[in-house]
Amino acid sequence: MLLSVNHLTKTYCARNNITYALKNISFSLDKGEKLALIGESGSGKTTLARTICLLSPATGGQIFFGDTAITGASKKEKRRLCRDIRLISQNPFLSFHPRYTLSDSICAVLNNYGLSKTAAELPQLMTELELNETVLRRYPHEVSGGECQRAAILRALCVKPQLLICDEITESLDLPLRASVTHLLDRLCCSRTVACIFITHDIRTALRFAPRVLVLKEGKIDFSGSAREFLSCPTVYTKELLMSLI
Repeated sequence: MLLSVNHLTKTYCARNNITYALKNISFSLDKGEKLALIGESGSGKTTLARTICLLSPATGGQIFFGDTAITGASKKEKRRLCRDIRLISQNPFLSFHPRYTLSDSICAVLNNYGLSKTAAELPQLMTELELNETVLRRYPHEVSGGECQRAAILRALCVKPQLLICDEITESLDLPLRASVTHLLDRLCCSRTVACIFITHDIRTALRFAPRVLVLKEGKIDFSGSAREFLSCPTVYTKELLMSLI
């Protein structure tokens, strides 16, 4: 088991009122497995991603990465886990420093973990992601959304993580680019046995990408199962989501 999330809870307190962003979330993920995390805006998808990446502390429950409990990890452990668990955000332009070229930002990540371009298999990754030195020498505002998002995937994969968490990474792309980026990500994860949690509210893209589906509603799991079960045995809420496609 690569990732195990057990009874995870995340609350926020404002004016003595407690709001549950996540409530009793439990699921697991094997090495190289792909999981689609679906839900409307505000359902808790991004909160769950940030909590797994240790960017936001859990209120209750436990997260295991391998055999190690990572909730409450030390700074040293968090640094190691930042290499093993990589988060790719929705807006690629905001994820890169505006005054650094894409190449500078990618090299900074490699230097942070003491990796050379050769050890990181950077040339091969560039080829597979259809990127070249000309594109990577540009600044974020000088490239297209698709190029910037592929550069973000390159930056995440070059440190050889075990788990990618992709938070709405195709949301800002048009349909042809959305399909292209999803296909590239699928191929790269399969060839490198990298597990992936693919967060989206785009059901069509989710079902094409992942064989397993987890649906969040108001911070709780509404459905967990295979893509086939999602289509054939929907809950009341997932039936509403499916009806929205018609």
